[in-house]
Amino acid sequence: MRIAIKVPTRNDILHRAQDIAVSRDGEPWSKECLGRFADMNGVYVHCSGKKILYVGKTTRGNYGTFGERLSRELQKKASGDSSLYRLLCSQRKVTTAFIPLPEVEKRTLAKGLSREDLAILFERALIAVFKPSGNSGPAA
Repeated sequence: MRIAIKVPTRNDILHRAQDIAVSRDGEPWSKECLGRFADMNGVYVHCSGKKILYVGKTTRGNYGTFGERLSRELQKKASGDSSLYRLLCSQRKVTTAFIPLPEVEKRTLAKGLSREDLAILFERALIAVFKPSGNSGPAA
């Protein structure tokens, strides 16, 4: 089987990233800050400045939508005070780029694989290329 993945450039990721609120000290958080992406699935990239911090995915099943997944990452209690939450809190500003599943499918050529498998491949390719610090330990 041949697999081809068109990985977006760092600049493409940073260009599409939008400001994301991290709930500090029990501040309220709402998936509404995600706009049209809140109820979508795909791959997302947390950034700070020009640095890529973390790459994750959302698909059917355990991962939920962008809104559900980020709700668990961007709140202290929901995250269990995870290392990823602490990494995001330590940043002055966090932005997140969303790559919806239909775009992931267009960027990933692999016949016979499910959308979930394509998202996993795409996520892993981004991690391999950008080596985000949040994916190197327990937060991954």
